[in-house]
Amino acid sequence: MENRLLFNKKGLITIKLAKELLQYSPGDRIDTVDSYSKRFHCSRGIIQEALAVIEADRAIQTEKRGSLGTFLQEIDYKKLIKLANWGIFTGASPLPYTRRVEGFATAIYHEMESKGIPFHFAYMQGARNRAAGVLNNKYVFALMSKTSALDIISEQPELSILMEFEDFTYTGGYALLFKDDAYADKDVIRVGIDRNSPEHVDLISKIFHGRKAEYVEVQYTRMIPEILSGGIDVTVYNKDVLALQIVYENIKFKDIELSAKDLDATRTVLLIHKEDYGIANVLNEIIKIDSVTKIMNEVVTGKSMPVY
Repeated sequence: MENRLLFNKKGLITIKLAKELLQYSPGDRIDTVDSYSKRFHCSRGIIQEALAVIEADRAIQTEKRGSLGTFLQEIDYKKLIKLANWGIFTGASPLPYTRRVEGFATAIYHEMESKGIPFHFAYMQGARNRAAGVLNNKYVFALMSKTSALDIISEQPELSILMEFEDFTYTGGYALLFKDDAYADKDVIRVGIDRNSPEHVDLISKIFHGRKAEYVEVQYTRMIPEILSGGIDVTVYNKDVLALQIVYENIKFKDIELSAKDLDATRTVLLIHKEDYGIANVLNEIIKIDSVTKIMNEVVTGKSMPVY
């Protein structure tokens, strides 16, 4: 959208109206000019001019059906996003250090590119860090485990889960990581914990419940060096990383048997801000769960190369 639109009433209403229209799908009936006029506190003429700008840009095509109202025949989300002044969509993803995360990133990029949506991922460790970016409107969505999302939403009700994927789409499971089997015989076990990852905290709390444990706060990517140096005795770790066979030889691991409820820690969800200005509708139109799962699995199994 041309910058000059930002500096007049019509331009501001065009942005608001474009964001409003992002919530619609082809075939939907849009509100009346009078309704938009009252909602945006402007004249009917301004609404009509803003709609004319949007239609002239071919972001939407409408059909008037008399007393039934005005219906959307076509929507070009790419153009509508531009008119809404969104710029490039940015999502937040875990660090792409496993094939599963690479596969998920590849799938999301594929979905966005297939619809012509400008997009890129910001990669960072810690679900809380990713959620904070969504809360501050820096990212339109964040990927994380369902366990983390539910924990964060309990503290930040402005956020919500838009989309939920299958079990084992976030990770293939978890394992206890340690150097010496005798750690279990210690009077007090030093357990590495990363509080930026709620699923990590949740699993550790359950596993070491009733044990005398000293919880040592360690960044997730520093867990292995801390075990090797003796800073901690044990931690919970992503099995997908172990599958890469990059863990030091003198590190041992033991699979964690997950309960049905614990499987939420293996399930990917897409977290958004509730006041998303139509982004939820756009993402639902663009991202298809079956397609994402298929592409991710092809990358995990080596049938496709990751591209992100």
